Amino acid sequence: MFDISFTLLYIYSLPLFLLAVLLGKFVIKKSNTYLLFLSLFFFYILALLKLTLLPLPLGSLLHSLREEEQNTLLLINLKPLWLAEHYSFLLSEQLLNVLLLIPFGFLINYLCQSNTKNIMLYMVGFTLFIEFLQFMLCLYLRYPYRVIDINDVIYNFVGACMGFVFFKLFSFVYVLYIDKYNIKLDPISQFMYNAGSRHRPNRNNYVSQ
Repeated sequence: MFDISFTLLYIYSLPLFLLAVLLGKFVIKKSNTYLLFLSLFFFYILALLKLTLLPLPLGSLLHSLREEEQNTLLLINLKPLWLAEHYSFLLSEQLLNVLLLIPFGFLINYLCQSNTKNIMLYMVGFTLFIEFLQFMLCLYLRYPYRVIDINDVIYNFVGACMGFVFFKLFSFVYVLYIDKYNIKLDPISQFMYNAGSRHRPNRNNYVSQ
């Protein structure tokens, strides 16, 4: 069985992380504040991929599992939850699928200056990407170590939408508070203000991103 701790995962990913930061800083010319949020997003994505893709069965364990499953290559469910004959809601696995994508729906708004439609497309695309990775790993292992389930996509998307709604609510209160008391902002606070009110970019204490 192959697995890796969060600590080792982050250590091994440091070269890729540093490369992303250097490209963002010197090639794309992003601010330090943007790179801070990008860093949070980067390590969140790593944690998410670990939780959704690992552990992987390998070696003798994989061989014995293949024999038990009679060489079944894939287990796929394309029936949405509302069409299933028997379906239980709010199980621990379903709740986890929702919770895992809440940070994605929240943080993506600080990194992408896009409208709601595009943000929704990003969220759908990412949830499908997770299932696609699981699908490819099943093919590689020649064993269905995960079920490719449309309901996982649905719950992941629900979680991402909840994160998006939380971002909207937080931004509304945050921008309202800043405007009401005319608070002078530091670069991080200003970055968050701009992300929450891109339709009102002009402020006296504006700090360029």
